[in-house]
Amino acid sequence: MRRDKARAAARARMRQDRGKYSPEVLGEVEELYQTANRDWRSPASVAALEKLVNEYPDLNRTGCATMYLGQMNQGAERVDYLTRAMTDFSDSYYGDGVNVGAYATYYLACHHWSEGNYDDAQKLIDAIQTNHPDAIDHRGRALTELLTELEKPDSTPAAEDSVAE
Repeated sequence: MRRDKARAAARARMRQDRGKYSPEVLGEVEELYQTANRDWRSPASVAALEKLVNEYPDLNRTGCATMYLGQMNQGAERVDYLTRAMTDFSDSYYGDGVNVGAYATYYLACHHWSEGNYDDAQKLIDAIQTNHPDAIDHRGRALTELLTELEKPDSTPAAEDSVAE
């Protein structure tokens, strides 16, 4: 039920882009995006995602691309991309129903937790529980359930570096 609702939201968001942009533009965007899915961490993937982010700042796929760049990077760059995905693309979705804003918030919480920044992580955990109680990961698991694992002593963040639709 949760996954079906999330996929419906993803389809609705993608329809918005189809109403604003030509099939040619959306085709180019999709080709850039799929470059990352073919060889996720290659230089060509990074270049394609950066082009998508720079040239098409308001598309649904740009939110997904921003999230990917957050997953690919480390340190301050990771935090910057994840923060942007969280704040600027809270209405973007992967095709499988994963909300970019919620997922970026989860990833950023995991990042802060693993760095020992528990106060920052807790603020993000609270935000997910309050603002995204039905959000899922790419496997359909509730982010709120994954957060309970994160908060256990000696836990390892459960964020996965994987690609999706």
